[in-house]
Amino acid sequence: MQLRLHKVRRKVELNTQKLRKDLIEDLAEIFRIAKTIASGEVKIGDKKSALRQRNAWARVAAYTAQLINGIAAGFDEKRLMSSLTFWSG
Repeated sequence: MQLRLHKVRRKVELNTQKLRKDLIEDLAEIFRIAKTIASGEVKIGDKKSALRQRNAWARVAAYTAQLINGIAAGFDEKRLMSSLTFWSG
């Protein structure tokens, strides 16, 4: 039982690390795009709609940054590892 739990734990660690890396890369690209639009580097329509769009994209950038930080912290892996440790005794 202990060996099986160790194998599962190791597999989860490796899969979680890859998933985390892939997610962070994708979110980083979204962040870069949102930041570019929010900073005004990309022109959108008239002034009034452009300001609304820039504000919306600034929120997207901020939320994406929060997601990246959360994923980087490894919250899911820690919770899962805690559960596996509980079951392994």
